[in-house]
Amino acid sequence: IDPRTVGYIEAHGTGTELGDPIEINGLKTAFSKLAQTMGEKPVQDAVCGIGSVKSNIGHLELAAGVAGVIKVLLQMQHKKLVKSLHCERLNPYIQLEASPFSIVQENREWEALQDQAGNTLPRRAGVNA
Repeated sequence: IDPRTVGYIEAHGTGTELGDPIEINGLKTAFSKLAQTMGEKPVQDAVCGIGSVKSNIGHLELAAGVAGVIKVLLQMQHKKLVKSLHCERLNPYIQLEASPFSIVQENREWEALQDQAGNTLPRRAGVNA
């Protein structure tokens, strides 16, 4: 999957001081390596929103992954990215500068991405459960 075509990642995002930065760094590394294998430069602009349903409804333990998938499907259906509640201050260990990611802190339209020729791409998302 071309990382430039992914508009949202539903993260595991438990809100822990160390776990969340490790997850974000893993995503940054994966997207960067994918771009390199495709002969592309890593995406430097924030085109991919990141959120976690856990901030909205808590950790559902065994059902957490299913809740994340449902959230992503509803966002796709409504073409909106829903903010992560209670995320007023970002973890200082999360570094998003010069990465394709931004934390969804306000509800917003899920804009369709375009390829290099200007063609509208289908909305793509990932779930890290």
